[in-house]
Amino acid sequence: TYFSDVLLPAEQDGGEAHAFADDMNVFKQFDTDMDNEVVLEDMQRTRRNVHKWGRQNRVIFDAGKEHLVVLHPLSGEGDAFKLLGCMVDTKLTMQYAVDAILAAARPKTRAILRTRAHYDVPTLISQFKTHVWGLIEIHQGAIFHAAATHLSKLDHLQDSFLRELGISCEEAFIKFNFAPVCLRRDIGILGMLHKRV
Repeated sequence: TYFSDVLLPAEQDGGEAHAFADDMNVFKQFDTDMDNEVVLEDMQRTRRNVHKWGRQNRVIFDAGKEHLVVLHPLSGEGDAFKLLGCMVDTKLTMQYAVDAILAAARPKTRAILRTRAHYDVPTLISQFKTHVWGLIEIHQGAIFHAAATHLSKLDHLQDSFLRELGISCEEAFIKFNFAPVCLRRDIGILGMLHKRV
């Protein structure tokens, strides 16, 4: 209630503001032929409106969490930023997001493999499902549109884990219900779409 009227200055020049608690994102669509400089100046005006509201209401915004970016596959501009915990690059390749997922999942995978002298294959696969699948799938909705070259890195992580165990992807799927990452990703997105309908 205290913060909600910040949406008024944020949307004053045609932006679309989304707030959650004390976080806010403002989005605005522009023609693709508009120069990035013009786009950024327009968004800068929105930022000034919000900061003016902040001065009037004694609210200070964390400059480290503010980003002005142009999101576009060819002419994206600005630094990568976190949105709901997922790294987003301005050209929407999602390379940073995939790299961050791999940075978290690879050490867990190596740790599981280091214990293989003590556990059988079903237990090791269960450990992977428990400790790695959640990391791989946390930002599924955000990375689904990424290039196949980036997504294949996630597939490769699971495939190489199975190679280390000496079983094929097909055998893992049939015997242990250990579906390939790409299949789980597709099913997950279908589930999201089904919920929206």
